[in-house]
Amino acid sequence: MKHLAPSAMGPALRAASLGLASLAFIAAGSAPAHAETPAQWQAALQQTRITLAQAIDNAEAAAAGRAIDAQLEIDEGAPRFEVELITPQGAHTEVHVDAGTGAVLRQQDKGPASTKDRQRLEGSRITLQQAIDAALRHTPGTAVDADFGNDWGRSVISVDVLTPTGQRMEVKLNPANGALIGAKAD
Repeated sequence: MKHLAPSAMGPALRAASLGLASLAFIAAGSAPAHAETPAQWQAALQQTRITLAQAIDNAEAAAAGRAIDAQLEIDEGAPRFEVELITPQGAHTEVHVDAGTGAVLRQQDKGPASTKDRQRLEGSRITLQQAIDAALRHTPGTAVDADFGNDWGRSVISVDVLTPTGQRMEVKLNPANGALIGAKAD
């Protein structure tokens, strides 16, 4: 093993840090991303021809399951929806849906669904699409993310809505009946 003299350690550490930072930048550049600013959201939505609820419908038809999470992402500059489902057999499946055409781009089995996700889905009397509709009645705009989750120990469905003014709002609903729990700027 080669040892560096103390005077050479600073440049060597900087070079290693730059190499790691470059790898992280390259990896991040190829991964799907979420829009961060209102302008990025608006640009993504201008290319989107289907709604989040329609993307869920298309994914559920392709994978024969129920959605537990769905979101609008930007992949290589183009918007797409990523929908996670649980099949009747208990498998966790990820489906990518083209935001412009509604076509299913990819379907991938992610193994068995977690017990927690199966319980949340089984305990819900409303679908993710119904939650999106309820959230949009409360907060008009465009739904960009929806998922089953947990809020301080209770099950909720969270729907992120981009309002016409460009503000992102998080609307939380009761999965037992679709009642509004609360809404706040995200």
